[in-house]
Amino acid sequence: MVLRSLHASNEQANLVAARLQPGGRRLAIVDSSGAASVYDLATGKIRIQTTSIGIAPVQQADISPSGDGAVIVSSNSQEVIYIDLHTGKFHVIGSGGAASAVFTKDRLLIQRTSGTLEIWDSNGRQLLGSLPGTGGFVNALAVSPDGTVVARIRDNGTLLITDLTSGQALGSFSLPFPANQYAADPWRATALQFTPDGKALLTATAGTEMMRWDLYPPDLVQIACATAGRALTATEWRAYVHTSPPTDLACQL
Repeated sequence: MVLRSLHASNEQANLVAARLQPGGRRLAIVDSSGAASVYDLATGKIRIQTTSIGIAPVQQADISPSGDGAVIVSSNSQEVIYIDLHTGKFHVIGSGGAASAVFTKDRLLIQRTSGTLEIWDSNGRQLLGSLPGTGGFVNALAVSPDGTVVARIRDNGTLLITDLTSGQALGSFSLPFPANQYAADPWRATALQFTPDGKALLTATAGTEMMRWDLYPPDLVQIACATAGRALTATEWRAYVHTSPPTDLACQL
């Protein structure tokens, strides 16, 4: 097997996002200048390449699972830009400042700095709905593998878990403050990722260890049982966990 080096269009730019397209034969990337490229992995040739679209530096970017498009959030204007990876054409999505944008299986989520989480179709042409919220969100945003749950972080380090279908808050907790603070704002140097089964969330903040947070209700019940030494009542669950209690709160012996 021969490995070829793939270079971004701007040699001074850094890689921001990358994803294999369906079939595994092509790789799509976005760099910090705002340029997107699609490479043929068998030949190393560029199939699609866009020039920087004038929004550098890029704050955050993502590429759709289908490989049809990429989304970029500008650090300066905080505009959200959709790039068509077949034609190279692009357009601004909606209005207002944004902290981050990520694709689900068939949707596009945009976290506005106002606190509102917008739900768009996968090419950013039609707004399908939104979830209200208050301001102060950073660019960490993750969606569960089945596309039903979203995790996002406020600028005070509070992590929110929300059901995308109902808009119901499933839980919230505070991330531990870094013992060795390398960033002026540690929550802007935080990454989120669901595990492949969607039962847990991984968080990594500069200056701390990576942490695993269990989100699967039966697991949460057993953690509560181990902590309290008994089963919690529904009232206690609401008071301490801040979500609606699971149907079964019994401890497993």
